[in-house]
Amino acid sequence: MKVPVERMDILSRKRYPRERLIRLVRREDVLVLDSGDGLPGRGYYLLRDRETLERLRKKNVLLRYSKKTDYEELFWKLEDLIG
Repeated sequence: MKVPVERMDILSRKRYPRERLIRLVRREDVLVLDSGDGLPGRGYYLLRDRETLERLRKKNVLLRYSKKTDYEELFWKLEDLIG
């Protein structure tokens, strides 16, 4: 029997199956959305829901992971992905 792969959400610090998460990768000091889960590098995972996105904006958590990222553009992409 195959065990589902779980990763930790960086905001809530809880573990979820990868299918429920969005992966971000830091490439050349910029956070990018990894929609295909194929980019090399350290992945940061976020729960795929609107509440998580709102909490990210309020707390500026992503500043810990990269200071050179265009966050407005990244949030637009995350909103499109969440729907």
